Amino acid sequence: GNLFCSNTDRNSKVKISTNSPPIPGKFQVIPTIGKAITTFFNFIALLWEDDDLPLSYSFGYKDIGNNLDIIIREKSEINNDEILLPKGNMPLYQQIVFVQIFDFYDANNTKNIDINVEPIVIPTTSSNRLNEINEMNIVLNNINLTNVNNVSPGELKKTRQLITAVTSS
Repeated sequence: GNLFCSNTDRNSKVKISTNSPPIPGKFQVIPTIGKAITTFFNFIALLWEDDDLPLSYSFGYKDIGNNLDIIIREKSEINNDEILLPKGNMPLYQQIVFVQIFDFYDANNTKNIDINVEPIVIPTTSSNRLNEINEMNIVLNNINLTNVNNVSPGELKKTRQLITAVTSS
């Protein structure tokens, strides 16, 4: 907006600009139905706009029981990620997931999507489910807490997501 000041001798103009949050674009999660701890949900933020680049994105879900926003992926300039989630809320296992978009000055906007994250069920005859859990267990066992530098970033990301999903279920 403009601010006008005047007195009998002079006129002055001052233009004041404010920073606005990024203009909403799209937020997609694929798939929209999956299983807790084992389904990787692809979070994608597209077509967000702002003059103050670069944009950064964080992803998470809402912990309804504790009224908290749980950040799964911290702010990054990468606009997508694969995320493991805990089971959703009854009766349909609804999970509210979100993207937060930040401009260079941290003005931000948030968009939510409802998806369904069903609890994991491990029948004794399901070797695929057991294999998935065994793979995650191998990742956890491969992390030597005294030498985290040898662990790949992908393994650390999967481990952090798994711990968050398991402890939230």
